[in-house]
Amino acid sequence: VFHHFDRLEALRNGQHLDVVPISIELDVTNYCPHQCFYCYDYNSDDLGLNWALHRSRDATHFDRASDLLFEVAEAGVKAVEYCGRGESFAYTRFKELLHVTHKAGLQAGIITSASLLDEEASHAVLDSRVTWLRFSLDSLREETFNLIRRPRSHAVGREAVLKNITRLSEILARGGGETRLSASTVVVPENFREATELARFS
Repeated sequence: VFHHFDRLEALRNGQHLDVVPISIELDVTNYCPHQCFYCYDYNSDDLGLNWALHRSRDATHFDRASDLLFEVAEAGVKAVEYCGRGESFAYTRFKELLHVTHKAGLQAGIITSASLLDEEASHAVLDSRVTWLRFSLDSLREETFNLIRRPRSHAVGREAVLKNITRLSEILARGGGETRLSASTVVVPENFREATELARFS
C-alpha cells in the first residue's frame, strides 16, 4: 500500500469509484492433483461451507479470462495472482494464459504445488516473465508427503515435485530469468519436526 498512495488519496477525497484493486486473484481451475487433508475442499462440511455451486472439475473459460486480463489492466490493476481452489498448472491452457497476462502488461504471481511444473511449464513461466512463484511444500520425506498431500498418483508425488522445483531453480540460477522463487509450508502435527529441513531446502 505504501507504493500506491494515489489510491489512498483518492479514497480520502471521496473518489471511491476511481479506486481499483492493485492486484487481483484469478482461480482458473478447481482441480488439484493433490488431496491435502487440511484443504478446505476436503473439510467443507466440518467448516460449515456450502459447496452447492462448487464442482471439482470446473475451469475458467479461456476467452473470458483473456478479455478480463486486458480489462483489469486497462482499469489500472497492476498484477494477478494465480492460486485458489485448484492447481493452476492443471488448467489446460494455463501456459497460454501466462503469455496473455504478460501481453496485457500485468505482473504475475503463482502459488503451485509444483506437481505439474514440467519443463514446458517452466519455460512458459520464464518466457512470460512471471514476477514470482511460490511453492507450497509440506514435506521432503516420502511418507510424510504422502500422508499430508495424498497425491492422486505417483506421477504427481514427492519425486516429481522435487524434480520440478530443482529444474526451475537451476534454470534461474543459470541466468534463465528473473522470476523470484519462494516456498510456504502449512505446519501440521505430521510435519512440524521438519521445519528446519524445509527451510534449508528452500
